Amino acid sequence: LLAPAGALGVQSVCDQSVALFPQLAGASFLSLPSGPEGASVNTGGQAAQSVAFSADGTKAYLASQGLLQEVDVATGTTLRTLSLTGYPMAITASPDGTTLYLTLPAGVAFLDLGTFSITSSITLDDGSHVQSPNFAALSPDGVSLYVTANWGGTSWGLFKIDTAAREVVGRRTSGTSPTGIVVTADGSKVLATRTNFSAKLDVFDATTLASLASVNVDRPA
Repeated sequence: LLAPAGALGVQSVCDQSVALFPQLAGASFLSLPSGPEGASVNTGGQAAQSVAFSADGTKAYLASQGLLQEVDVATGTTLRTLSLTGYPMAITASPDGTTLYLTLPAGVAFLDLGTFSITSSITLDDGSHVQSPNFAALSPDGVSLYVTANWGGTSWGLFKIDTAAREVVGRRTSGTSPTGIVVTADGSKVLATRTNFSAKLDVFDATTLASLASVNVDRPA
C-alpha cells in the first residue's frame, strides 16, 4: 500500500517484509528512496488485518484483532491505540484528516482522529438482511464511502454512504464473494472484484450504483 508521502506500508512476519499478503503477523514500513526495511511495528501478537495512511503520509493506522494503532511512519512509534470488537476488514482515512472509517462485523464505524475514539456507527441492511461489511473505498473528494458487504453465499451488497450525514444513500446487490473495491481517480466509477466459481470485475456508476459492466477476469487455461 503506497502512502501519499512516499512510504510503502507492507505486512511482514519474522521481520521479513512481504507485500500484498494480508493476515500476516506484524507490519513494517519501507522508505522508497532508501529501500532497506525501516521500523517494525508490534501488533500485539495478532494478525495485521488492514492498514491505511493519513492524507499527508506521516501516520499509518494498523488494524488487528481487537486493536487499532496509530503509528508514526518515520519512526515506527505507536502514538495511540484503541481497543476494538472484532476484526476491521478495511480502514480508510478521510482526505481532510479528521475521520477514520472502519468496517467492523457489526457495521461501519466512524472514528474521530482528534480524540481517537469511535463517535458513531451504522449497520448495513439490504432490505431483508443485516449485512456484514468487509471492503471499503472512499471517493476522491471524501464525500462518499462505498462498502461491500456479505450476508451469505447467495448475494453481496454494495452500499454508498454519505460521509457527512453518516447514512446509507444507495445500495444494490450483485453476485457473490466480494474481494475488493476501488473508486476511479475521477470519482465517476466504482470497481469491485468478486470470486466464486468464476472471477469478475464489476463496474458501477458512482452516483447511481447502476451496473456499467461485468468483466470476466479468470486466469487463462
